[in-house]
Amino acid sequence: MNVSDSERKTEMLKKDNDELRQRLQELKIDSENVDNGAGEAEQRFMDEDIVEMRFKIEYQAKNYQQLQDRYKKVNIVNDQISGWAKRVYTKFSVLTDDAVLSRQPDDMIKIF
Repeated sequence: MNVSDSERKTEMLKKDNDELRQRLQELKIDSENVDNGAGEAEQRFMDEDIVEMRFKIEYQAKNYQQLQDRYKKVNIVNDQISGWAKRVYTKFSVLTDDAVLSRQPDDMIKIF
């Protein structure tokens, strides 16, 4: 029963594949007809522009990803330094009776 189901599915997939290949061939023919309407040099120029633009888009996407990664790392380091500064501040406030150190830190740079 499973074998016959699989064979039926295989036949359906082969039929779908043949139809898609035929459609692809039709689209290729239509595309060639459109391309022949424009001059060959003009078409080559447009293809070169498309390739160049895709290259630029890829470059910008990579650049953007690198900047996002750097931003995440900077935020992690910033959080770690802020945590460290608050711990140091708390330890110093215990050691001294200074009024400045007894309040909660609101500007770490100013305090240090």
